[in-house]
Amino acid sequence: MNVQELFPETFDLVTKAHKGIHGGHDIHHATRVATWAQRIAMNEWGDQCVAKLAGLAGLCHNADRLIEHQYGHGNAPESATRELLTSWLETSDISVDELEIVLSAVLNHGAKNSANDSRVKKALADADKVVNMALDLIIRSGQLYHDLPAVDHVWFVNDPEATYLNPKSSLKDIWYSPAEWVDPSCPFCFCTSLGWRIGEKRAQNLTDYIQTLRAQMEEDGIVFKE
Repeated sequence: MNVQELFPETFDLVTKAHKGIHGGHDIHHATRVATWAQRIAMNEWGDQCVAKLAGLAGLCHNADRLIEHQYGHGNAPESATRELLTSWLETSDISVDELEIVLSAVLNHGAKNSANDSRVKKALADADKVVNMALDLIIRSGQLYHDLPAVDHVWFVNDPEATYLNPKSSLKDIWYSPAEWVDPSCPFCFCTSLGWRIGEKRAQNLTDYIQTLRAQMEEDGIVFKE
């Protein structure tokens, strides 16, 4: 069963909260992550309860992004996010302990990997990465970073001062996914077997795009710094 069938009241509430939201973190993104979170959990642990909670976490994981519409990108207060999440989760049929597991997973799904991470958090974090590595990332990055250049015509993706939170170009934002999430030494990498398998395939798709674009721009006469 998918999350809409498992948690119909919560699904309706979360869907209404996303009304008018388009781009990278709309209701369709939430349901895609929920689907992958369930699959990843079942593949990794074969536990229906964990899969159910992971799917619910995926459905609700956009809460901080919705709060950002009030406070700005990257500025969602955890207290406001927690309040919104709780209002959603209380409409489900999960126990108080399970609610806390889901709440913690959602609030921390973007954090570094930790030995203390719950199975729900691991499944959610990997599911979010899988969906964020689909090729619509290329369009979404342009929507999010509409005030940045599409491509850095000096450094391409090698600007030493660019960061994940300040990529300096839309292409650099795209570059971080294949560069870091499938790197075992990176603290934000995949941590489940299915996550790795799908992530590596999608990383190759993005890498092919980036390499092809560079070759085309060099044909156009652009010389990039290394």
